[in-house]
Amino acid sequence: MGEDGELKQFITVGMTEDEIKQIAHPPVGLGLIRALMDSEDPIRVPAIRDDPRSIGFPKNHPEMASFLGVPIRAGDRQLGQIYLTDKLDDSEFTEDDERIIQMLAGYAAAAIQNARLMDEMPGTRYGP
Repeated sequence: MGEDGELKQFITVGMTEDEIKQIAHPPVGLGLIRALMDSEDPIRVPAIRDDPRSIGFPKNHPEMASFLGVPIRAGDRQLGQIYLTDKLDDSEFTEDDERIIQMLAGYAAAAIQNARLMDEMPGTRYGP
């Protein structure tokens, strides 16, 4: 997420470049993604289509059933989010899955903050 709190970059894992290019447009931060952007808590949904926050998918987007989204937070600020769809061995995600992804989000928050600090440090390879 950008400094303005809007979706800045979306990284897709689990799809080929060709599959990604076929989708009408990249995510723009609506539906469940928006709900997660506005949330401090995880969102776990057994059926995306049945959730009132869902707005559907753009043309050529793969069908998705279950959803688990976790905000990446540092204090009171959301830095990004991790979300998973369609658990491989089950029809929906569990509380244990949620806890594991929350732990991963905590590590991601620390990594993002450290990267931003390095960018700000004068005299470093990445800093001003």
